[in-house]
Amino acid sequence: MAYVPPHKRVSKNDNDGDGEGSSQSPIPKPELPPFLTNYKNPKHKSSAHYQQVGDYKYDGIFKWFAVGLDDDNHFPPSLNLRTVSGKSLQGKIVRRQVLHYHSDDTTERSSNRVTQSFTRQPWEYITENLLQDLFSSFDEYMCNRESDLDHEKVFPKTIHIIFRFGKVFFSSWGPSNYEQKLERATNYLLSEDTLGEQRSSFYTNIPNSYVEYLIKEGASKSGLEFEQEKELYRVYFHDVTQPGKIMFCKCTIQIEDGKLHVSKMEYSHSHYMVRDISCLEKNLDMRLDLCTRRTKTVSSDEDMQCLKDFISYAIVDTKLKIGLRWPLGMTVAGDKFYLGEIWRISLKTFKGPSLRLKIRDVSRSTREETRREVSVKMKGLASEFLKQDADRNLISEMFKDDLKVLWNNILCCDERFPNEIILEQSIRSTWFAVGLDDHDQFPHSVHLQPRSLLSLQHKYALVNSDLAKQSCSKVEAESSTRSPWEYIAGKVLRVLISSFQEWRNKMESEDVNNTPTVIAILGKVIFHRRPSVNQEFAQKNMLSEDALRLVEKSFYTNIPDNSYVEYIMKEGASKSGLEFEKEKEVFHVYLRDTTERDGFMSCKCRVLEGGKLQLYKIRPGDSFCVLKQISCLEKNLDMELEVIFKETVTDIIEDEMQMIGNLIDSAIVDSNVQGGLRWPLGKTVFGNKFCVDSVVHITRKIYKNSSLKLKISDFDLYNFESSKGGQTKREVVMSLKGLSSELLKQEVHLNVIMEVLKEELKVLWNYFL
Repeated sequence: MAYVPPHKRVSKNDNDGDGEGSSQSPIPKPELPPFLTNYKNPKHKSSAHYQQVGDYKYDGIFKWFAVGLDDDNHFPPSLNLRTVSGKSLQGKIVRRQVLHYHSDDTTERSSNRVTQSFTRQPWEYITENLLQDLFSSFDEYMCNRESDLDHEKVFPKTIHIIFRFGKVFFSSWGPSNYEQKLERATNYLLSEDTLGEQRSSFYTNIPNSYVEYLIKEGASKSGLEFEQEKELYRVYFHDVTQPGKIMFCKCTIQIEDGKLHVSKMEYSHSHYMVRDISCLEKNLDMRLDLCTRRTKTVSSDEDMQCLKDFISYAIVDTKLKIGLRWPLGMTVAGDKFYLGEIWRISLKTFKGPSLRLKIRDVSRSTREETRREVSVKMKGLASEFLKQDADRNLISEMFKDDLKVLWNNILCCDERFPNEIILEQSIRSTWFAVGLDDHDQFPHSVHLQPRSLLSLQHKYALVNSDLAKQSCSKVEAESSTRSPWEYIAGKVLRVLISSFQEWRNKMESEDVNNTPTVIAILGKVIFHRRPSVNQEFAQKNMLSEDALRLVEKSFYTNIPDNSYVEYIMKEGASKSGLEFEKEKEVFHVYLRDTTERDGFMSCKCRVLEGGKLQLYKIRPGDSFCVLKQISCLEKNLDMELEVIFKETVTDIIEDEMQMIGNLIDSAIVDSNVQGGLRWPLGKTVFGNKFCVDSVVHITRKIYKNSSLKLKISDFDLYNFESSKGGQTKREVVMSLKGLSSELLKQEVHLNVIMEVLKEELKVLWNYFL
């Protein structure tokens, strides 16, 4: 992850300790200035993700081809690329191209045109393109299965041939001169070879009219009979003992007791072969997915019981889109599994001797929209492939027959693909609010207050007007019955575990020399309003958790209020069990490597008794990953949880070390200049490699105990390249050392991590916010 120097982190675009007393909180309200500067740029902005578009870009697995070419494998002259704009709920546009005919005449798009442009039947052509790869993939599957069975491992006994229906999208250009670029490039792109090299994806949300056709006509014409209609849930879990593997429990609600019960446990799909097929004669395309799904067998009865017990605690809530919720703090099942996504599926199935049609509406806990998907499973063909002495000629004929049914009866959508679609909106966000009521609504005393009037993109902060009238603890009791530290812990556990697992994977595959630490930064979450959005409208309509997730955010870290810092030093630190360790003064000299783009290096220096600067550590910079930005509605401050990665440079050659040493030695400590350092004229550059980019003068007080370390830092920044200074700020940062140590252990225990996380968050909540 790229390093960003501090001065460039600017956003674009008496109490018993339990927090239950009713006495006035001793923590003074830190006054934030109305005009905010020095924003900490969030690493992960809330953004729309193209999640309805499945993408399998794996070597040897994914391929694309078109059916409907002429005998010379050329596209018909009436075919071209048409632009489809995907609009997210944030108003962002993602452009893609789809293949379509110029003519809107429905007779031109009838199946009769196949014989005009294509002398081979489409199902025969598809069979020719897919069959050999299918045989190879089945052979690979059988070899893997035999190998695993020899080692007495559990391997999936079945493999599925599934056809999904939707539209193949091809990548596009940026918005600048888009139409002109498209017009010039269409002739070049419109060949099977060039389109095969384009990045493509598969859009699976199906028009309602197509689903109605399948239910009324398509299924019966295909020889399929209605089988059942049911509603089920998928509850996904991550296993910390098997990083990267995701399993899910298929669940149904029992009529007898109205509770959720587990019917099956499975791992997610493993894909052996994926083929996207652009069907030029049709309004829809197809995706072939050859995949397996292994039934989950847990290592002990205790693990199985933990998962079943967790599912049994689910609360059926019809007011929620997903229909399920768990009691506060329930995100961990036993000591190995933690909760992931939840799917709610309404399913209709139709079946015949060799085919099974599935029509499902899927709502996901991490998405805004419900999507409608159609797929056909070729049961008979898969069974024939799995036979010991499979007859290849018979398989070929069966494949053609099944494809003919799909082409003539299933792949019949009269509705042309629209020019604009609404993207499935991801609601994964690095932000959430704590202090909502039991219906997840903002208290009436909370409102969005403008914090800047000079920016093109106005900025707002969440403000609780009751905090000025009554104690924080009383506000908390009235607005929520939930313990805030337990609520926060439940929200951040999954992303916390994932971040450390990702770091472990990187350590195994790369030569990485850094150690992650979890930190909490105190400040204020700032919400950015687009200029096109009226201020009154924003303040009325943005005040919901779902709406604010979609807004661009930044985190303001400057704590200018002296009374708040004085409280921490005199009372907060001692009440929380922290002892004063030391006060120190350091300089960070940021050097830019002129031979590398974005090449920055941080030189940590201290001042010796004679006023000489001494270099004692060189780092490429502390990269960081924002876990969560948390608006604390019962408090005057918010917090941002990060994982910070500190790495020491060890591979500097002797000549480079000499250059850096000469640069540092020539620095003059001068308290009268911004940043506290200056260089003789022309001495900020040494050789042809390094130059001084910026300087940060830091005065820091440190308090610590066995599990926490508090840093109160005053920064004075000066940028030599832009000759800009005067950037001073004060930051309060808490390192969660105990939590970080538990996460770094070889054997991870979720229950222990959860308890440590709660305890450390409780200290932060009661004494520092």
